[in-house]
Amino acid sequence: SSGINAEYGGWSADGQTGTETTETARYFTPVTNLPGGVREVSCCGDSVLVRTGEGEVWGWGNNEYHQVSPSTDMQVLSPTRIMSCVSQVAAGGSFSIFLSDSGEVLQCGYL
Repeated sequence: SSGINAEYGGWSADGQTGTETTETARYFTPVTNLPGGVREVSCCGDSVLVRTGEGEVWGWGNNEYHQVSPSTDMQVLSPTRIMSCVSQVAAGGSFSIFLSDSGEVLQCGYL
């Protein structure tokens, strides 16, 4: 199977719709700039993580505590590749947790 398509809708004050804007999305629309084959989606409040069948993790939304991108604390307004070789993801609001293919638990953000 090729996985699922991610769609967005709703409030996007922190870029959590992944549309390169903070405008509210009034209708569900496919997320663009995201590779196909999404296998897992995790979101919490104002940030989103997706994992592809290839084990890549992409994220967007609030990044105040570096929970989406450790390289900046600016909002991430469109899907951005975070890491690879991941078998599970969990968005926890101010933090994110990843289970690597080798069984290592990794985290970023504010716990």
